[in-house]
Amino acid sequence: MSRHGFTANKISKLDDTGNSAAPVSPKIICAEGIKQVGSVTSGERGINVTMIVAVNAVGNFVPPMLIFPRVHFKNHMLTGAPTASIAGAHPAGWSNQKLFGDYLKHFFACERPL
Repeated sequence: MSRHGFTANKISKLDDTGNSAAPVSPKIICAEGIKQVGSVTSGERGINVTMIVAVNAVGNFVPPMLIFPRVHFKNHMLTGAPTASIAGAHPAGWSNQKLFGDYLKHFFACERPL
């Protein structure tokens, strides 16, 4: 870092993660000694949406790319996503070379690295 003069805002970590659309059931708390405790859980597995995001050492982030498990992306799928997010589609919901290249272009446009 001292040799090249990098500052913390120029050091970023990029990663991808899968996010399930099915809700996670909350923990149940009950009185001691109760034999049966009822709960309702979702029977569906939900869809897995892949998210690619980069965060720098200061804590700022580049808006994410969401990859939906579809053949074609529709703009309404970004409703409620962080501002300036981008998205794509892949039949399995995974990242591939083209989608990752699209995110790198987005990253360079937002970060303007050295």
